[in-house]
Amino acid sequence: METHLECNDPNLLEEASISEVSSDAAVKKVDAYFSADVETDGPIPGPYSILSFALVYAGSFDGQKFVPPVNYAQNFYRELRPISDQFELEALSVNKMDRRNLC
Repeated sequence: METHLECNDPNLLEEASISEVSSDAAVKKVDAYFSADVETDGPIPGPYSILSFALVYAGSFDGQKFVPPVNYAQNFYRELRPISDQFELEALSVNKMDRRNLC
């Protein structure tokens, strides 16, 4: 799953190797791309739980050129405690997560 976000964060602009613009000039808009992933223990939220989720900064696009990051160190990952006792063994066999070891 990929999410498209518009970003004017100067830190991301700098990382994407985009020149700084003087204060009297228009700011160049750059899109920031992130890759997101979730692992669950069933097919739908509510009766089943999200067990983990992650986000990784994938790069920027200025309308002409996509610039990937130097590395993928900018990431976020968390595991969550299940919200119900329901789960499907098939889902756990795919993601290899053990509900007993979660938060």
